[in-house]
Amino acid sequence: MKDIKKLTDINSSPEEVENIMEKLISQNFDQEKIDKYQEILSKKYGVERVPSEQAQKPTNGKIRYLYLIASSIAAIAVFFLYFKTTSDSNSQNYSQYVQANPVQVNIDRGGNNEHDDDFKNATIAFENEKYDEAIQLYKSSTNKPKSSTFYLAYSLMRTHKYNEAKNAFSSFISKTEKTEALYAEAKVFEIINLLLFEKKEEAEKKYNLLMKGSWEEKEMAPFFNTK
Repeated sequence: MKDIKKLTDINSSPEEVENIMEKLISQNFDQEKIDKYQEILSKKYGVERVPSEQAQKPTNGKIRYLYLIASSIAAIAVFFLYFKTTSDSNSQNYSQYVQANPVQVNIDRGGNNEHDDDFKNATIAFENEKYDEAIQLYKSSTNKPKSSTFYLAYSLMRTHKYNEAKNAFSSFISKTEKTEALYAEAKVFEIINLLLFEKKEEAEKKYNLLMKGSWEEKEMAPFFNTK
């Protein structure tokens, strides 16, 4: 809060303003979010940050100019922090759903001798929540059941590789009948993955395509029915 106030202080130099801004951003955002919100500010609102080396130095006739620079950057900081708070709150809800609904490996233990060692070890890693290890083993396995794509997608989601997970869930769903095992779970976690990926509009489209009254629709309803 002290830093935010200093941003709007007309006595703050452009260098001080820039340093405070960099501090706020580095503490609260990764590069992907920085780029995303800078693009929003630039395209939708025409707001651009002014680097300190390009800013005019304070003179008696330039106090108002410096104040406008500080105010603009303060607005960017507040904008960033507002969206981060909202995003973090939503992400926490989606993550809580994942934690409350753990996925268990569902394979025929007595009939998987035809599968290679990589798949078997991937299954063990998955069950122990060693998702990075499971990903590598699922990918390297050459003799594996179709369900491995679902477990790969889920592992990718759990390790925040949301774009890869999106493609893997889509691949599994496209090759699986509605009546087959894991189809419903894949539809649910496909939407959760999109929400974690901050693709709310795309997730909502997927939700609206779910059969009304189905298990999947009921599971996802709390995230979209806010009334």
